[in-house]
Formats: sequence, structure tokens, C-alpha cells
Amino acid sequence: MTYEIDGQSSAPIPMLRTAARDPVVAELFARDPAMQKPWVEAVISSHVWKASLPANLGVGAHRLTVRARDEYGRELVAPMVLEVAERDRSVSPA
Repeated sequence: MTYEIDGQSSAPIPMLRTAARDPVVAELFARDPAMQKPWVEAVISSHVWKASLPANLGVGAHRLTVRARDEYGRELVAPMVLEVAERDRSVSPA
């Protein structure tokens, strides 16, 4: 699996398959613990892919194209928009 950022990537950037808890389910339960039922949990998933973003990626909206191949060799393409926000550079008092 790879991704490209329009206007930023000269070549596809590889993504790494990672065994991790399902981030959508984990975030949902963290946001609203009442949603979690005793028989439902964020289990380890083999469908989580990670990659670093370029260090020079500016603040604003960026169009990404994610590409993958399925078990039959067919290419799957998914466009998406990623918004980079300005980081809070202030230091909290101790």
C-alpha cells in the first residue's frame, strides 16, 4: 500500500502494515464510554496501515491518493483529503 500527496510526492510513499487496535473503535469508546458494551472491544486488527507524513508538509488541506492491490492483483485507488493544522507551540506552565 502506498500514498501520494498532490504537488508534494515525486514517488509513491510506502505504508507499513501494523497490528494495532482498531483506532476508530478505540476513539469511539474513549469519547463515549457508555457506547462500550461488555462484549465489544477494540481488538488487534491486521488492517491498519501507517506512514509518516513529509516534514515539510504545510498547514492546510492536501489531496492524497492511496493505492493498494487486493489478493487478485487488482489496483484499488482511494482519494482523500488530509487537513494539517498549526501545532500549538505554546508551553503550558508546570
